[in-house]
Amino acid sequence: MFNLQLGGLDVVLSHLSGSHVAASIEASGVLTQLTNPQHAFVQLHNVGPILIRLLDLIDNCNTGETLLLVSAALSNVSMQDPQAVDVLYQNNAIIRLINAYNRQDCSTIFVQEQIVTVLSRLAARRYEEALVSQGAVPMLLEMLTVTDSHHSDYCRRIRYKAAVCIGTLAATGVGLKALYINQ
Repeated sequence: MFNLQLGGLDVVLSHLSGSHVAASIEASGVLTQLTNPQHAFVQLHNVGPILIRLLDLIDNCNTGETLLLVSAALSNVSMQDPQAVDVLYQNNAIIRLINAYNRQDCSTIFVQEQIVTVLSRLAARRYEEALVSQGAVPMLLEMLTVTDSHHSDYCRRIRYKAAVCIGTLAATGVGLKALYINQ
């Protein structure tokens, strides 16, 4: 906490916004810890540029580890401002997360938990048309069956969040139609 008082957050944000992708991804890991909703060491202001940079980094992730660092930061930061979900929508977060997850070596249950959290926030804010049109429904349905004997708690949370998100989608015409089509 002492380092934060001496400008540590500014250093993290500077590295995050820097041009070197690897350093920015590492900074997103630190940002994840600082914005953890259970501890909330910092309250960020003007999260729009941070979210946009995190989405740009997601486009560059090529391993499950890097995608986890960045998607966890995206999930945590998006909780800090009610307008954050709108920024995610405006910058095509849904398709960008899905595309990143579908890259070779990027699909882990830990990443799934972060992605389903973001998708659930978008569904709760009535972005069901974007979720449907950008291909989230097949991924959510797949998440309903996720299993891993070593990480059963993660899988349970993923299944629960996916079910809640699907329930939200099913309450709308476009969502219900997409669920029917994707069975």
